[in-house]
Amino acid sequence: MIVLLLGDTNGGKSRFLSYVKEMYPEIMWTEDRMFLYHNALIVNFGGSVFIPPNANTLTWSGDDDETLDRIFKRIYNNV
Repeated sequence: MIVLLLGDTNGGKSRFLSYVKEMYPEIMWTEDRMFLYHNALIVNFGGSVFIPPNANTLTWSGDDDETLDRIFKRIYNNV
């Protein structure tokens, strides 16, 4: 499972990435755009970023735990 983190306007992406990589190592959390078309979900952290049409996306809310809850609902329950 690959979750791609894109964009950033205030440093939240780096903090979020550090937080989730240790807590959920079974998921590949990455900022590497080579996974733009090969991921389960894209999380948009703001700013001007290219997101492919019809991509499975959600937007970081500023609350890491709330965003994680939505990520897991989306990738495991297809919500």
